Amino acid sequence: MRRVILLTGLALAVGALLPASAQPAAGGSDLPLKGSQSGYGTWDLVTGQFSVLTSGPLSHLGLSTVDQHVQAYPIDANTNGWFGTWTVTAANGDQVFGTSTGTTTFTDSVHSTSLGTFTSTGGTGRFVDASASSTGTSHNIVVSVEGTTATFFTEITIVGRLSY
Repeated sequence: MRRVILLTGLALAVGALLPASAQPAAGGSDLPLKGSQSGYGTWDLVTGQFSVLTSGPLSHLGLSTVDQHVQAYPIDANTNGWFGTWTVTAANGDQVFGTSTGTTTFTDSVHSTSLGTFTSTGGTGRFVDASASSTGTSHNIVVSVEGTTATFFTEITIVGRLSY
């Protein structure tokens, strides 16, 4: 009997220690989506194409990564517009993906702020029927330029709604 109580207690203790991000979240409609992530990107200064990979916690997705591929175009001397696609991979491997549009404004040669709108077009696993829309604000710093490729560090804050 002692062994059963000890094993039950041990199982409960291990379950309590597991990170919440590893647990699948229950679905719902019109749930708040928010979080902050950071990571690095590369920008081809000739073609205007850039890719960004960030990671950090997002509500209802846990510790997740966002992989974004974008085409930028000039609006004026300090501002670029952009459009592209993104994929969020949740802590359990399920994905939400979609499209994005936005602007990036440079305050000097290495600092910029991006404002974006993100809309889901599909998903996998528990997000197969998901719909999401969010906005993101990122602060970017160019850390190196080699040839025609700039590498930058970014921190983004995401706020929106998610249904799944």
